Amino acid sequence: SHFLPLADAAKSIDNVEISIVCSCSEAREKLEAYGLKVIPLDFSRQSLAVYKLVKLITNLARILFREKPDIIHMISLKPIIAGGFAALVQPRAATIFHFTGGGFFSTSIEKKVRVLRGLFHKIVVLLMRRRKSWLILENPDDKDALMRYGRLPQDRISIFGGADVMPDHFQ
Repeated sequence: SHFLPLADAAKSIDNVEISIVCSCSEAREKLEAYGLKVIPLDFSRQSLAVYKLVKLITNLARILFREKPDIIHMISLKPIIAGGFAALVQPRAATIFHFTGGGFFSTSIEKKVRVLRGLFHKIVVLLMRRRKSWLILENPDDKDALMRYGRLPQDRISIFGGADVMPDHFQ
């Protein structure tokens, strides 16, 4: 995966165990061979069902309570929301919210999606009130969109280029 260099950098730190919580049945062996502790978690990124989100938050909170991580790095929309709430069981852990872009979620004009998008942005702004939180974005437009829903601590936001997809090339 394109996040393996991040795991490499973290593995270079002495006395650090890196765990990855994911629904990764096919990639599990590869990740373990890479030296990562894999904690399987069954979830669907597509489902918008509230009861499934609550179940995901509960399962993640159990994992975080058991593992007691120092840093929790959540990548993409649903893991940010679920992981952000679940991370409340580990108040001393630093949280990193890594928003990789919203895709359909960011561009859809469907009313249901627009409402959920606004709710997502508001939740991220609220989660960033945590003193030991950091927001990584891959697009400056995402920062602008989030800031419409509240103040963000500018000193805890980084913008890194994403996977170098060039949308203009595909128009």
